[in-house]
Amino acid sequence: MDRKTTYEELEQKAKELKNKSHERDRQEEEVDKIFNFSLDMIGSGNLDGYFTKINSSFRSILGYTEKEFLEKPFIFFVHDEDIEKTKEALAEAVKGKQNIYIENRYKCKDSSYKWIGWKVFSIEQENKFIAVGRDITERKRTEETLQASEERYRALFDQMRGGVAIYRAENDGEDFVFVDFNKSAERIENIRREDIIGKSVQIMFPSVKDFGLFDVFKRVWKTGKSENFPITRYKDERISGWRDNFVYKLPSGEIVVVYSDETERKLAEEALHDSQHMLHTVLDSIPTAVFW
Repeated sequence: MDRKTTYEELEQKAKELKNKSHERDRQEEEVDKIFNFSLDMIGSGNLDGYFTKINSSFRSILGYTEKEFLEKPFIFFVHDEDIEKTKEALAEAVKGKQNIYIENRYKCKDSSYKWIGWKVFSIEQENKFIAVGRDITERKRTEETLQASEERYRALFDQMRGGVAIYRAENDGEDFVFVDFNKSAERIENIRREDIIGKSVQIMFPSVKDFGLFDVFKRVWKTGKSENFPITRYKDERISGWRDNFVYKLPSGEIVVVYSDETERKLAEEALHDSQHMLHTVLDSIPTAVFW
C-alpha cells in the first residue's frame, strides 16, 4: 500500500513549485528586458504572415504603434519592389527552413522607407517564426553612393580619348598584373579587356622590357614619383607604333599608365621628312640654278 503524503511533504512540493514559478517569471523578465532593450527590431509571428509580438525598436524605427503594426500582415508594409522576395522568404519559412536572411524596405508611418536586414528563424511545428531586424538604411545609402561613384568613374574611364591601364605589383615589383583597361586602350592595342585582366604584362606584351617601360613601372612603384616616358617606338608581335606614356602610382599602390597613340602623327612626320629629303635631293641634282 502506498504511503500517504505528509503535510510537510506537500508543503515542500508547494515551495518547489513556487520557486520554479518564480524562476520562470524571472527568466521571462530577463527575456522581456532583452526583447525590449535591444536596439535591433525583434518580433515573433505566425507563418500566415502576421507579427504577433514586437519590441520597442519596431515602434521607434518604423513609427507605428504596436496595434497599428500587428493588425495588418507584414507584407502590407513592404516596398512594392521587395514584395516578391519577401514572399519567397516566407515560403521558405513555411517549408521549415531554419535560418533565413533577407533585406527589404519597410514603409514608415511618415511614408518614408527604411532598409531592414532580417534574420528569420522558423519554428515550423508551432507555425511560428522569430525575426531579428536591423536598420541598414545608412549602409544601403553608402552602397548606392559608392555604386553611383563607380558608375561615374567607369563612364569617365571608358570615355577618355587616351589609353589607361592599371597594374598591380606582384613578387615585390618584379612583375605587374593588369587590374583595369579602358576602351581607348582596347582600341589602341586591339585587345579585349577581359582577355588581359589578371594577367602579367610580360606575358601579354613580351617585349615590354625591351621598350624600357617596365623599368619605369618598377621605379615609379618603388619611389612613388611619377614619370613621363617619352614617345617610343614599340614593335613586337602584338604592338606596332609609337606611344607617349605618363606613369604614376595610386595611394593603393597600383600603377597607372595614361598614354596616347602617336603612330599616325609620327608616320606623317616621317612621310613629310622623306618628302622634303627627296625634294632636296632632286633640287640638288639639277645642273641649273633653281630659285624658290
